[in-house]
Amino acid sequence: MKKRVFWFIIVLATALAVGQGARYFSTDTERAKDCDTEPKEEQQETYSVPEETEEPVVFQRKVYVQGALYSEAGPSDVLPTCGTMDGTLDLVVAEDELPNEEGEANFPGAEGYQNHSENSINVYIKEIGWIRFIKE
Repeated sequence: MKKRVFWFIIVLATALAVGQGARYFSTDTERAKDCDTEPKEEQQETYSVPEETEEPVVFQRKVYVQGALYSEAGPSDVLPTCGTMDGTLDLVVAEDELPNEEGEANFPGAEGYQNHSENSINVYIKEIGWIRFIKE
């Protein structure tokens, strides 16, 4: 019985090795299919000019607080002066509209603001951080 199992394993291993080897060694006719003996005609690449489309309109973030409209000026270069907000931004209008009521913004995610100087405020926006806004 041990001899039969031994020879069965030898035959099985040989069959597997031959089967795997056939994958890597091809016949001449198979190689001939892959090789193209005739030169291909040169193909000139053609480029199409994309149709002119309208540039996407990028709206600037704006807030209306303390009776004035403020526009985004970039990241704030100073940390907030204290942990208390001077006001909140509770209302959101469409991004293509100008805020015109106290506490309005034309973008989502604004939690509140702190006064920075006479003409600027820092607004805290979720997932972004503190952004400077300048009075218009």
